[in-house]
Amino acid sequence: ELTAATGQETSNYAVGGATTADTLNQLNKYLAGGGQFDSNATVFLQTGGVDFLQGVDKATIKDNINQICKKLASQGVDVVLTGSPYAASINDVVTNNFDPKVDPLFNEIAKENKNVALVGTQGEILQNKALLIDALHTNAEGTSIYNQSVIDAMSQFKNEVPLNITKHN
Repeated sequence: ELTAATGQETSNYAVGGATTADTLNQLNKYLAGGGQFDSNATVFLQTGGVDFLQGVDKATIKDNINQICKKLASQGVDVVLTGSPYAASINDVVTNNFDPKVDPLFNEIAKENKNVALVGTQGEILQNKALLIDALHTNAEGTSIYNQSVIDAMSQFKNEVPLNITKHN
């Protein structure tokens, strides 16, 4: 859906239920195996929420995400990072027993890494059950809202999302 929305080809390498440590390990294995990114690529990174639910220390979460962002920056890659609200359990998500604001550690990561744009809509989407198919996953409307927030975040980069407008000189 992001390919259609942005006009840029996307690939999905997400692993459901992955922690920040899992994602960092996945990236390290890719790079160690000779993997490279196109220098004007953008990575859509949605990580950290599972760590919260598993009780991982926030300093560890922040360190893992910072390492991911810095490794991608060294490849010339921009990162659109989905900021998660803090929820201590799935039950807290189901019952909306959490603050929908992005946890401050994500704001800190975005400030510390010039290649990071932050998406801040996850909490509001999770609290609006009409946008979900279950406690954690969006339906078509929720996905559309999320994708628009990703596109909005991408616009802060120098390689802005192409507009569907042809310019004539």
